[in-house]
Amino acid sequence: PHLGASTVEAQENVSLDVCSQILTILLGGLPPPPSTRLDPPGGVPQAAALCQARRAHGCLYTQHYASAGRNSGGGGGGGGLLGGTKFELVYEGELSGVSNTRPLFAALVKGLVSVITDLGGRDVNIVNATLIAKEKGIVINEVHERGGSGDRTSSGAYASLVTLRRGANRSGGQMIQGYVSGKNIYISKLGRFMSSFVPESSLLILHNYDEPGKIGGVGLVLGKHGINIRSMQVTSLEEEESEPEGKEMDSAALMILGVSGTVSRAVVEDLERSEGILDVSLVQL
Repeated sequence: PHLGASTVEAQENVSLDVCSQILTILLGGLPPPPSTRLDPPGGVPQAAALCQARRAHGCLYTQHYASAGRNSGGGGGGGGLLGGTKFELVYEGELSGVSNTRPLFAALVKGLVSVITDLGGRDVNIVNATLIAKEKGIVINEVHERGGSGDRTSSGAYASLVTLRRGANRSGGQMIQGYVSGKNIYISKLGRFMSSFVPESSLLILHNYDEPGKIGGVGLVLGKHGINIRSMQVTSLEEEESEPEGKEMDSAALMILGVSGTVSRAVVEDLERSEGILDVSLVQL
């Protein structure tokens, strides 16, 4: 070890840490994550941002889809807690050729469990991510999809694209798709809705009828509670998705708001009571 770990004081502290972690394990807990940084997959462009994106995918899924009673524009209802949930994590483009995706897997698990564990996912690392997922009843199947050229996505629009979906249903449903550009991460599809937003800070995601007045109504509610809107994106169903299936399906839209201020349960309930609002989820990243 380096010089700092060879002093009497350092050896004493290390011994205390090791004993504490052994005791934690014997009592059925998990040790804290290692203090030494675990690097993202080597040789992969934007590796750190890719890990950040996978964690954001996990946080977004748990808070947008998995809350009990949520519909959230995803089709299929809220998944309750994550126990028993099966996911596909699909890598396309350049990422499809990366063999060591353990850091990306761990980042996803960290995001998925961050809001349902006391430690907020801080106990997740590449060593124990598979174990934690198993303990939570989460099954993640990693799929590497190579396009015709092997280095672009199937659409050709992105060098790499990652999709997280519940189950193997590829017709929309509970699905989050995203990519990395430079150091920025973007969500390009959320359920049946195409999008282009940065998953950061506090987001309000509203599933609503695609009718005049909805944006203004939401703005009035948030203004009444002193909530500032920093960013906004409104997106409708994809053309192939918007077939006549009743008013809710045919005229649905998704409103994604980046907000600042404390969004209490009262704020969410006020939004849910607004005319034409089908569902509201609050995502804290």
